[in-house]
Amino acid sequence: MRQQDAPAEAAIGDPMQVLSLNKTCRYCPFCDLLIAHQDDVEHFLASFFTEEKPEVVGNDYLVLGTLDRPAWKRGTQQQMTLQEMLEALHDFKEVVTFKLTGGWVRDERKLPAKK
Repeated sequence: MRQQDAPAEAAIGDPMQVLSLNKTCRYCPFCDLLIAHQDDVEHFLASFFTEEKPEVVGNDYLVLGTLDRPAWKRGTQQQMTLQEMLEALHDFKEVVTFKLTGGWVRDERKLPAKK
C-alpha cells in the first residue's frame, strides 16, 4: 500500500456542483483500489463550501473518479466546462464502502489461567 495524490472529481447534488479535489489517498496496486476516508473527504468539502457556497454544505455527494494530472492543472489555471471535465474523467469502476463491525475482541480462551 502506498500514498498517492489523486486529483478526484466530486459531484455535490442539488444544486449540482462539481469540484476537483487534489486529495492524498492510499492506493493498493494489487487491487487497483484508491482508498479515501469518508470523514477526510467530507471535512474538505465542508471547509471549501462553507466559504464558497454554504447552502450546499451537508448535501449528498459522490466522488466520480480521477483526472489526469495535466487536466487537473489546467483546471486550476482556467475554468473548465463540464464537458471538458467529463472527457478527462477516469470514472471509478466500483464504489466500495468498508464498515467497522465489532472491532478487536480479546479471546479469553487464550489467556493464561489466573492463579
